Amino acid sequence: MAILLSTISPPLSQDNIQRLKEHFDEVHSFPNNKDVPIEIINRADVYFCLKRGLPEGVSSFKDFKSLKLIQLSCAGANDLIDNPSFAELTNSNDLNIVVSNASGLHVTCVAPYAIACILNIYHRLPEQLLNQVNKQKWIDDLPDHHGNRYKVRSLRGKTVGILGYGHLGRECARLLKTFGCRIIAANTSGERTQDSGFIIPGTGDFDATIPEKMFSSKDGNSLREMISESDILISSLPWTKQTTNILNADLLCLLNQDGVFVNIGRGNVIETSELMKALNEGSNTISAALDVTDPEPLPNGHKLWTHPRVLITPHLSGEAELEFELATDILIENIKKIKTSQEIINRVDLVKGY
Repeated sequence: MAILLSTISPPLSQDNIQRLKEHFDEVHSFPNNKDVPIEIINRADVYFCLKRGLPEGVSSFKDFKSLKLIQLSCAGANDLIDNPSFAELTNSNDLNIVVSNASGLHVTCVAPYAIACILNIYHRLPEQLLNQVNKQKWIDDLPDHHGNRYKVRSLRGKTVGILGYGHLGRECARLLKTFGCRIIAANTSGERTQDSGFIIPGTGDFDATIPEKMFSSKDGNSLREMISESDILISSLPWTKQTTNILNADLLCLLNQDGVFVNIGRGNVIETSELMKALNEGSNTISAALDVTDPEPLPNGHKLWTHPRVLITPHLSGEAELEFELATDILIENIKKIKTSQEIINRVDLVKGY
């Protein structure tokens, strides 16, 4: 591999650039994603980028005449795959480009985020914070949503259903198991599968041995059964045609009383109108913690922002320190594999979308 083009923003650190120079003859970084000379685009063997795809001013992936690998610094590949120019490229008969994502590097921040949200809801910290900021009074009997006196809920003994058992789902399972939770999970096949791709040592559940039961996310009855057993439902699904609107109000209303829905995957799994219906009309009084929404960004002033049982963060759970260092690790590992004619890690299936 001779030439690397990076449009990663914020800019790659000098340490990362030096690491990359050990594997490339030329390293070109344009963190503003614009003013990239066409000559560099024509010659680049590897394109290291965020999900946004083409550099500004470049109209077609066909301008990358020497490109062999697109390395994403994020887990989601849908924006790239849905780019009309990339679709045109993949529909041709001469595609020699492989795509790798950064799935696996966010487990040390996104999975703890999910646990933190559940604990915030179980310990009612949002209400305590509002009391601190707005009332500034010592209130130790803050009533819950049923009018009962303040009480901390325990994770021990709760059943957690994990929808999507990839890197994030497995790390959530590992962490929640230490709290004494019962773990059940759903993937496409409904079978226990080994993890693959980039794995940070000590994280996850490689052989899928933690869940007590496995369910199939593409089997409606199986999915309903998993949700109906769950006190907490965590969705870590990617954005694909198959995951779009996989959940609805009726399914969330199957959660046990005072259930919690956490979405750390993609917002397309449930329409916001359906989520609002479950929150407002369901007899099980669920709460929700959302790092992703539909649409995204969630419009200013939307009723979901002020719902008393909802926590929202603007897709920031994966904005972690050392994020690009780990993404660089994946890129370097893939370059080594390409040089030795091995299969790259985290290869994106362009049909499945992940």
